[in-house]
Amino acid sequence: MKKIFSLLLIIVSLLFTFITSAAVEIFDGEGKYIMSDFENHDIAKQRAQQRAEKDAQKKAGVALKTFSRSINSELTDNEVSAVTNNIIKVSDIKIVPVTFEAEGEAGLMYKATLKATIDTDGIYSWFKLDDKEKLR
Repeated sequence: MKKIFSLLLIIVSLLFTFITSAAVEIFDGEGKYIMSDFENHDIAKQRAQQRAEKDAQKKAGVALKTFSRSINSELTDNEVSAVTNNIIKVSDIKIVPVTFEAEGEAGLMYKATLKATIDTDGIYSWFKLDDKEKLR
């Protein structure tokens, strides 16, 4: 009876480990964007938020894959692929204006901070796809 219970406990713990391997984690992101004279405030805020989201994705992990081919010492093909993890949800978005002065000119920068819920298994899933599926 002890052996069956021990075996059952091992199987349940292995199943639990397998099920929980899909890691969904929360990462902080920060982005800054200096507004130009030709933009409105909403666009500048959106760009600061986009940079904060990219920052969170970089913290979650980025995979780079390179491929180069040369014929007679001349580069004929060069390919670089970058893959980031998928953002599931963005929360706690805070965007604040920051004024500054440079060379006697006043400027406005927006600073965005957020929390991004990210599936950190996204990169591994992408590498499992075949080449045709990766192009989609």
